[in-house]
Amino acid sequence: MICLASADSPLAEAARTTWDVLVIGAGPAGSLAATLLARDGRQVLLVDSHAFLREKACGGCLNALAVEILRHCGLGHVLEQSDAVPLRSFRLVCGRHQASWPLTGSVAVHRGRYNEALAQSAMREGAVFLHSTRAVVLPQEDRAFALRDEGAAPVRRVRLQRENFQETVTARLVLSADGLSHSSLKRLPEFASQIAAGSQIGLGGAMTDETAEWSAGRLRMAVGGSGYAGLVRTASGSLSLGAAIDPGALTGNVQPAHILEQILNECGLPVPPGLAGMDLRGTPLLTRRAGRCAGHRLLVLGDAAGYAEPFTGEGIAWALHSALLAAPVAAEACSGWRTELETDWARILRRKVIRNQWTCRLLSRLMRSPALAGLSLELCRRLPVVPRSIMSQIGRRPPRLPPLHPHNPLL
Repeated sequence: MICLASADSPLAEAARTTWDVLVIGAGPAGSLAATLLARDGRQVLLVDSHAFLREKACGGCLNALAVEILRHCGLGHVLEQSDAVPLRSFRLVCGRHQASWPLTGSVAVHRGRYNEALAQSAMREGAVFLHSTRAVVLPQEDRAFALRDEGAAPVRRVRLQRENFQETVTARLVLSADGLSHSSLKRLPEFASQIAAGSQIGLGGAMTDETAEWSAGRLRMAVGGSGYAGLVRTASGSLSLGAAIDPGALTGNVQPAHILEQILNECGLPVPPGLAGMDLRGTPLLTRRAGRCAGHRLLVLGDAAGYAEPFTGEGIAWALHSALLAAPVAAEACSGWRTELETDWARILRRKVIRNQWTCRLLSRLMRSPALAGLSLELCRRLPVVPRSIMSQIGRRPPRLPPLHPHNPLL
């Protein structure tokens, strides 16, 4: 990947520029926001704490809304570069109970390649990318001065660290899109996450698997006493796994792979031979909301703004949608800050993204009880209209996607 480079530290070079937008986190939300803003002619610096190519604790599913947003933004090629394969059906199993229903417009991707393809798209539009770089948004030294900031000159300061180098970089706007823990905001306690009671941790990754039991085009999810796990095959033949596990199950010397194997056995599903040696990655507790999603010259988006345990690719769709919605707000903020943008963004995010997470929040609670999950699946079997209605709510598309030009209003 082509990134910022110079004779001295890349951070020193970045510090010599006052950026229009500094985007923290090169996941779906951050990379798409960087792409749209750079396409609009803004000077964009995109940073991520990890090296690329990197794997994610994610099952690799994109629902129809996520696919539609990518194509709406002219990024359909990202799907080809990430080994996308269409998903035709979703099968949910809990003990002896199961239900299946069709999926339309969804795909499975290799999540590492997907993230890299999105970051490359941002760079092609002119964004500068610094990987392996930690970012921390610094507190405002004078809040009274911040409240008087209605012009374009004042900035937000961010401390960047890469290897042994450290610099303070300035930007007219900062977008924090660095995931569940949003560590970039650790010096701003008002943004700390409010974690839902009973929240589970995420596990995921990809494994090599040549068996015939897990065919392409089908997403299968198993619900057990310790959580639930879904598996799907990508176009490259690898098998992607995403799971939500009760943190209490991972005590003592219990290995995560053993918990996942137990869940599959409880549901009578085949255990992939590669599961035992799989490089599993974990997440913090999943279901949460940020204490705040906007501050002075600072917007929070993607998983950092709020998250619920997803089922068929909703998490990536929420992230992409928040980036699409943030682009016009960010463009206005670059031209001239006004404090009302904080409440504007909170309202937009709540109405357009967070409100659509309620179905997944409800289902995740249901999945924590195998008895209730089994009864629900029996109801779905007897009344097929129920799962169809649920799936239509989970993958519900907005009446219209917002226009791409960042200056168009989204209200």
